[in-house]
Amino acid sequence: MTALSAYDAPQIGAQAARAGLEFIAATIRTGDGRVIGEVTMRDVGCGTVIAGAASQVADEALPAWRNGGETFLTWLGEWRKAGRIRPAAANALRELALAPALPDLSEWTFVCLGASAELSPARTLLALGARVAAVGRPASPGVRALTSYAATTAGTLFLPPSGVGDVVDDPGAIAGWAAQLPGRLVVVDTLYAPGSQFLLAAAGADVVERLLIEARPDIALAWYGTPTDAYFLLDLAPRTRFGTGALAHAVTAYAKVRRLEPARKPGVSATGQGAARQGIHNALCNGNNGIQRGAYAGCSDGDSAPTVSACACSADGDSTHVRATHTGSEGDVHGDHGANVYNGFIDVQGPNYAAAKRIGRWRATVEQAAGRVVSYNVGPLARTESVLSSRALRAAYAGLERLGMPPLDAAAAAELMAGLLVWDITHPAPIAPDFLTDKAIDCGLFTSSYRPNDLMAAAVLLGADGFVRRGTRSGRSH
Repeated sequence: MTALSAYDAPQIGAQAARAGLEFIAATIRTGDGRVIGEVTMRDVGCGTVIAGAASQVADEALPAWRNGGETFLTWLGEWRKAGRIRPAAANALRELALAPALPDLSEWTFVCLGASAELSPARTLLALGARVAAVGRPASPGVRALTSYAATTAGTLFLPPSGVGDVVDDPGAIAGWAAQLPGRLVVVDTLYAPGSQFLLAAAGADVVERLLIEARPDIALAWYGTPTDAYFLLDLAPRTRFGTGALAHAVTAYAKVRRLEPARKPGVSATGQGAARQGIHNALCNGNNGIQRGAYAGCSDGDSAPTVSACACSADGDSTHVRATHTGSEGDVHGDHGANVYNGFIDVQGPNYAAAKRIGRWRATVEQAAGRVVSYNVGPLARTESVLSSRALRAAYAGLERLGMPPLDAAAAAELMAGLLVWDITHPAPIAPDFLTDKAIDCGLFTSSYRPNDLMAAAVLLGADGFVRRGTRSGRSH
């Protein structure tokens, strides 16, 4: 997947991304045997509407970028100075914070895929008085909690009919329900699932997006990226030190002893759409480690489990060195850009995570090139429930904070990402050529000298040391 990032970047053109979507559409199948490119919209009715009881937006419910005042602006300045948030993101959030009025979202209805996820913008949007359509499993505790919250706000929540809401089981039904919603639609994809289920969810979400694009051409689309992915970066120089004093020396020594790999990759040559298609095939269908054909919601020998393999691709792929030399009507960029490919993958997330995130990036790249309103912003490392449930990840995140790359609490991260989404939707043009990364809140990972995967080991040691020292101090106090 690192190799793909050298030539599916939007700065180069949309042809590789388009080839990737075509490959997915023709390769993954539903439970009834159809490839997902053949799935059509299905009319399922209107569902339920919950109008919030509040007559106006409550100040205390607003996100920090509206009610945080000087405290928020100071934090924003500190993070910008430290290189943890890119200037365009800081400028957008500052503009929202200083605006004389709340952003006007009355034109829009936000269709949130994975509406109850910890990083979903649904709660913030409802607090702002927006219309939100929640896609998720209706019986889940998260959807029930969101329903209760919506009733207290000035927003309006739309829920699909009973039995509709799973993007893996029936994306055509979700698209059919969403297509008849009022206002101009924004589809926001914040879906996540463990392992191969994430790949299935990403493929199902792309079906929903494709169908809604066909039915509602004025649609806008939004995704949240992750700093633990691979990106084509042209304007960020890696830092040479982490921290100061003894900590900086310790990290440098660790890097030498462990022979840590650099976070940026050099390249060799690959050209044109044919090379793009071949690279996608190699990454996603590499021998026995690929996506199995008939793998979407299909079953094998009567078994009810999905037949997607546990490994959709290797994190780096077979070939990590690619030169972007596309020619023609798209991708008029030449020369060796491989040295600017940032490799942020970490092993613990697994290859299915990498492949799932790439599907959204391909759709974003294709639709941005087609002139649609697209929001794609890289979110910060966040202390979500899945992170906090892992002792190793808790230690790693604590260590990253000591290295000057602090993660954020999930609620704070969700508010910031909702702010960038709102800014993008209310400022649709012009869009930067590097729109995948220009408003990133990467916590400093983009300027890492070493691969984040390698840094994680050092971070775990630093974080575990912190836990031990805190535990020792706690024991002495009793």
